[in-house]
Amino acid sequence: MAARVKAEALSTTYTTAQYALGTEFVEHPDEVAANLTGVSATFTSSNWLGTGPRTWVFVRAAEAVAAGVLCEFDSNTYTTAYSVEPCDEDAKALHQLAGVADHAIAAASYGWIIKKGCCVCLASAGTAIGHALDSDGSSGTEGSVDTAAGATISIGVALEAVSAVVTNYAQIRISLP
Repeated sequence: MAARVKAEALSTTYTTAQYALGTEFVEHPDEVAANLTGVSATFTSSNWLGTGPRTWVFVRAAEAVAAGVLCEFDSNTYTTAYSVEPCDEDAKALHQLAGVADHAIAAASYGWIIKKGCCVCLASAGTAIGHALDSDGSSGTEGSVDTAAGATISIGVALEAVSAVVTNYAQIRISLP
């Protein structure tokens, strides 16, 4: 179910579930252009590459989640839908990935992460513009993305090379179920 009425910013975090877990919110293209990203103020309208809408999903952080990390559903709490943690595996299956955090969410707190559209994500060395991406949480840094290898199903595409604007991060477009 998509929520259209929200009083708070998407960067707001909560200690209790203020929305049903799994609630989606579609941010319109003009809002995306105005909000850009919470990962770094270095991103401005002059270096922002994203266009189009973004879909956010309301989740609970099983562990602390830093801004700009790829999140997976917490395998220890599959009984709690939409409980997430930073992705710690390479080439994780799409249905096990939740989205990219645009802001920090403390452990056991609630907030919104991006599951579809343009965002900024921690990226491994070698990520270049146009590369198809997958998770790199085991080989690289937990919560990072890297170039998809072989027949791996891609989570999205790099819109710029890693560190083009902010060291160790890249603007990407993701599309998760």
